[in-house]
Amino acid sequence: NAKEEETIRALLILPEKPPRRIDLDNTLKALQKAVGGYVESLTVEPDVTFLLNEEGKLKGLPANRHYRGDILVGPVLVCGVKGEHFCSLREDQMAKYEQMFQEPETFTPREQFGLVFYAIEQTLLLLSMFADNSFLAMYLHQMLKLSFAGMFLPFAPVEADLEI
Repeated sequence: NAKEEETIRALLILPEKPPRRIDLDNTLKALQKAVGGYVESLTVEPDVTFLLNEEGKLKGLPANRHYRGDILVGPVLVCGVKGEHFCSLREDQMAKYEQMFQEPETFTPREQFGLVFYAIEQTLLLLSMFADNSFLAMYLHQMLKLSFAGMFLPFAPVEADLEI
């Protein structure tokens, strides 16, 4: 059973900035402050995790870095994991992720729009779950998809799958 560290040494990666080493309290409150909201953990190695804002894409946080076919948004905190606790990164891990994310990235308009579309689409799906008139919410969802499909597939024909 691993003992929890009171303070951890981690790597903070902000959009449009190089990574920087930080020390922070190993508390939920401090971790939430670092990522700007509820914390989502993305395990990238057995002993390394990325902490992200769980609602980052829904809130439209700025694109940060590409990672494994996805776009990380908002602040990313890279820290170690020992058992069930977060811990400091070792020096070799710190150096690895500093090197990996050293250069801030730029994102194409299509990628940026894709993030906005994702947030709108998820909001409309939530509306459809709770709306009295779920047909209207689903209709709006489908119209949104059709309206923006050309931005993703400009040469592909798009057909509606709605019966009105």
